[in-house]
Amino acid sequence: MVERVIADAGKHSLSDVLVTGGDANLLISLGLSGVHRPDLVLSGLRAIHAEDASE
Repeated sequence: MVERVIADAGKHSLSDVLVTGGDANLLISLGLSGVHRPDLVLSGLRAIHAEDASE
């Protein structure tokens, strides 16, 4: 899984990749740009929505 994502990222212009499961922390720790965990993305969207609602 990890090798496949890295190889694909090198061949294509990927702006964002959502990763899950056991490989998620490993991929994020490699410092690849555009690699995100869905739970972190969702919590960020919730924070933005809550901020907009309070204005």
